[in-house]
Amino acid sequence: DLINLYSGNPLWLNIIADAVEDLCDGNIAQFLSCKNLYLGDLEPILERIFQRLSELEKQVILWIATQETAVDICNTPPDFRLSHSDLWKAIQSLKRRCLVTKKDNLFAISTVLKQYIIMK
Repeated sequence: DLINLYSGNPLWLNIIADAVEDLCDGNIAQFLSCKNLYLGDLEPILERIFQRLSELEKQVILWIATQETAVDICNTPPDFRLSHSDLWKAIQSLKRRCLVTKKDNLFAISTVLKQYIIMK
């Protein structure tokens, strides 16, 4: 559903609602039937968010974006280059910015943010 896909973010939903109206005459089902996630006018907003991140935060969010599932920050891969202290500091900062969510001790990012980072 549209709300979950865009993480319930009011700004993102407002922007996407305009796209649904413009591209699909307001037909949400038709919009959702497209297999690709549409970012459209969200891209400049996501770019500004990404540019404001520290290099450490960018490394961590990129790592999370490339994982298939939510990550356990206590069990990083052997080739992971950051110290646990740096990782935890970055995760805490990203969580405060509402860019990372936590569920059952696993951390993830929204589908929208993941798509943007992977496209970048």
